[in-house]
Amino acid sequence: MPSFITRVRLRNYRSIAGCDVRLEPLTILVGPNGSGKSNFVDALRLTAESLRGSLDHALRERSGLAEVRRK
Repeated sequence: MPSFITRVRLRNYRSIAGCDVRLEPLTILVGPNGSGKSNFVDALRLTAESLRGSLDHALRERSGLAEVRRK
């Protein structure tokens, strides 16, 4: 049985002040424009890229830590 991420907790990532989401094998993100759906998915991509390569490279691809930190 393949393993997968079952829970995501984010804090101060782009437009997301904080969230705690439990994931199932099929999870659908629904919300109005500007609610953070794309930023949530990007946080997952950042994690995957960090595990495959390096965190520094993944952050550089996003213009650095200052750009992914919530302002």
